[in-house]
Amino acid sequence: MARRASRRRVPAHCVAHVNTSFNNTLITIADPTGAVVCWSTAGRVGFKGARKGTPYAAGVCAEAAAKEAAAMGVRKLEVLVCGPGPGREAAVR
Repeated sequence: MARRASRRRVPAHCVAHVNTSFNNTLITIADPTGAVVCWSTAGRVGFKGARKGTPYAAGVCAEAAAKEAAAMGVRKLEVLVCGPGPGREAAVR
């Protein structure tokens, strides 16, 4: 008999780590202990090549990560931004 996947309990308050580079944007949402709840990158949402480094790709990536986290029950996010890329501001918005 197949096991049914159980949904993990996620706290309502989490931390979003936004890592931007000139080539890509990575967003990781973790609980306060550091366990990863969900993640997203510009490549994961459909951008390839040089388009991954654009501010628009960073915004789409952040939106995808936020929707996934909200579906898991996250209500508040603390945002930590790291890196010099062009997607810094777009990801936070």
